Amino acid sequence: MNIRFILIGFMLFPLIHACSSGGSSTSTGSFLDSAVSGVTYSSYTHSGETDTNGKFYYKDGETITFKIGDIVIGSALVSSTMTPLSFVSESDSSREKHINILRLLQTLDSDGDSSNGININEGVGVGITNIDFDQSATDFSSDSAVTGFVATNANVSLVSANVAVSHFNSTLTGLDASTIMDFSGSTWIEEVRYKNTNTGCTSDWVTQATYSGFTSVGVTVATINESWNTSCVFNGDSTIVTSDYTYAGLGADSWAFCGTSCTYSNLNKTTYNSIDSDGRTVDTFTSYVPGSSKIITYKKIISSSNSSENGTIFESRIIKQ
Repeated sequence: MNIRFILIGFMLFPLIHACSSGGSSTSTGSFLDSAVSGVTYSSYTHSGETDTNGKFYYKDGETITFKIGDIVIGSALVSSTMTPLSFVSESDSSREKHINILRLLQTLDSDGDSSNGININEGVGVGITNIDFDQSATDFSSDSAVTGFVATNANVSLVSANVAVSHFNSTLTGLDASTIMDFSGSTWIEEVRYKNTNTGCTSDWVTQATYSGFTSVGVTVATINESWNTSCVFNGDSTIVTSDYTYAGLGADSWAFCGTSCTYSNLNKTTYNSIDSDGRTVDTFTSYVPGSSKIITYKKIISSSNSSENGTIFESRIIKQ
């Protein structure tokens, strides 16, 4: 037996194994409300616990899951910045899931001061599997599983939705302002679904717009074709079917207003009981995972001078062509 060849074989095995494991190189990301430490994460290639900077390890293209003990916060396509908005899905029954996650994270912060980072103490959430984030913020506040868990594991009462969202937005605003999306030269299709919680009217994906011609202040051309469900009425209109027309410009609160230099906070944002450009009280969010080809938006009209609008919900999915 040739000992030298055996030794060389053992020396080469780690190199061969490393090559055969394939895939992209390992990257580091951050899980943020502010930086969240003490939550666990797992993907196909990596698992561990976030540190004081919210740091985790991943490979591109993987799905990653975050937990507080045994409480699943959410799973999503991984990117270098992960937040509760990353877990928004078209299949959610409530569009306030991410707000409830923000509230619980801030409530469980060990020193009660989310501005200096959020730390989840060891052992919190272990054995707990009955926390449901996918419900309205109001229902989450009165959920006995939530109130009981908070009473046992936190030094404060459940943080309000307004406070949680305000803190989250300040975190996103403070992120590196580098561009994560340049819409120039691309075309996106937006499909809109409409429903009214007061009338029970629900439409399918009924309005389609093709956006192109992006500039530094938004989009210059949108070809729109509307076809509303005949049972749905909005602003006195029903059975609207129009020919294609062009739409010049988008409002400052639009998903595409950032145009050619969109930052993370431009495309990932949320409001709760805020005032929109038409003076209505609304809840909204925009969610985009960097590197993906879909943007999800949501707007619910809470209160309007036109009372027929109250309770109206608009949901959009915008897909890159």
